[in-house]
Amino acid sequence: MASSDSWLPLKSLQTMLMNRSSFKVNEEHLLNLAIKARLENRECGYLSRRGGQEPSSSPNKWQSKWFVLYQNLLFYYENVNSTKPQGVYFLESCYSTRSPTKNTKDGEKLNCFTISYTRDGRNAIEFAAESETDCQVWIDCIQSCSYNRLLSVKEELEQKYLHLSQVYESEAKAKYQYLQQVEELSTEVRQLRSELSRYRRQHHLLRAKSIAEEDSEEIRKIKKVQSLCRGWLYRQRWKRIVEEYIRYLNINLRKIYLPIDRLKKFLDQVFHSKD
Repeated sequence: MASSDSWLPLKSLQTMLMNRSSFKVNEEHLLNLAIKARLENRECGYLSRRGGQEPSSSPNKWQSKWFVLYQNLLFYYENVNSTKPQGVYFLESCYSTRSPTKNTKDGEKLNCFTISYTRDGRNAIEFAAESETDCQVWIDCIQSCSYNRLLSVKEELEQKYLHLSQVYESEAKAKYQYLQQVEELSTEVRQLRSELSRYRRQHHLLRAKSIAEEDSEEIRKIKKVQSLCRGWLYRQRWKRIVEEYIRYLNINLRKIYLPIDRLKKFLDQVFHSKD
């Protein structure tokens, strides 16, 4: 941006030259933009500017103006209460950088920066902010106000959005596939649990049946042993009964035969005595 042709005094010029190109400027339209800029500005404040096109200004003299940045237009006013701007800078494709401290008759200008249309900073316009923070804010705002830069950022964001959309779609598709796999695995787990439960019931039934069969075999063995024991006891009892009966008969027979023996002995004695 050249300091001699990059700004537009609204009261005298209808054409604003910028970077060796020109276009028509409608003063009424610029005034409407200036009004809108006072309401919707991105940055505003007092800046000291060196140079300018006012007849009373000199290229090496610093003048304090009220600046308002709106989109890629930098309006400047006599003071904060002024209603009509004195001029405007068109900042499209410009460069803004920090510049060294400037020595002036009024003292040093510490927080300086420049605006130019070439990378080497030729024909740059110099500005000075009230503080280092304000200086950096102005530089950042001016560097990011270019419409072409916004378009490139927009394209970059669109590319990122497209990439993220593709990633999101692939992630959504993968998520859907994972959900299907999870559902299939859940169904398989439910089936396996059902089969496991059925196998457990069958196992319990088989085990109970086996235990019952083992118990039946043991019971049969016990009953057989009990039957043998009862038979033996019955035989022993009948043996005792028979022995008791035989002994009883022997005793009775003795009681019967004893008188007979005595009678026989008596008769024998009688017969022997007669002889």
